[in-house]
Amino acid sequence: MKFEGYNPTPEETKTAEQMMTPEQRLTSDLREKILNENFEMPEGATEQQKEAVEKETGDVAKIFNEYGKPWFLVGGTSLELAQGEITRDHQDSDIAMYYEDIADFFDHARGLGYKFVDTEGKEISSKEELVSQRENAFLHKIDGAKPGPRGFEIMFLRRNDNGEIVFGADEKLNFPAALYEGGQKYTAKNGQEVPLTPKEVQILYKIFDGRQKDFHDVKTFVPTLSQEERERLN
Repeated sequence: MKFEGYNPTPEETKTAEQMMTPEQRLTSDLREKILNENFEMPEGATEQQKEAVEKETGDVAKIFNEYGKPWFLVGGTSLELAQGEITRDHQDSDIAMYYEDIADFFDHARGLGYKFVDTEGKEISSKEELVSQRENAFLHKIDGAKPGPRGFEIMFLRRNDNGEIVFGADEKLNFPAALYEGGQKYTAKNGQEVPLTPKEVQILYKIFDGRQKDFHDVKTFVPTLSQEERERLN
């Protein structure tokens, strides 16, 4: 950080950076990239792409609503639908569900013509293999005769002994399950209800992911947070 009238030497800058904690370094990098708009703007979505995102969201919602266990749409799509408008293309749908429900979902998804694969593309052939995955798994359609999207990602929501949802791998940072389960919902054009990840939680994930589109979303959606949501994000 620079102050008016003060220009640190390269050695002073290097020393200051070495003294930073990982959290301070993350904050500094993010601040520079967002305030200076040092990131690429994603291309706007065409009407056809918007319709495709909307349709896929509704199709995915149908799968999970019929399954009947809690689930949540995550990623940039969730943030955009919270505002009621798709502005950029999204490659696929990202879903979050409770880790303890993953094994039972295995049979449900297989019955719909999907296979599970891990982050390296290796097929997950059993429930035991699925629950051994740490954070996520991917579904790919293998039976084109059955309806549904071509594929999507499932992220695992783990809960601590108090029932709170653990953020990533950091068990010191938790959110109440009620924040998710009582959160905002979107109704897709096919009539399916789509539970959305709380905006402040989604923005926090994007801060840590740190991709170009994530910086864009952080800058776009932080101003839309309520005072209560801002306090939780802080």
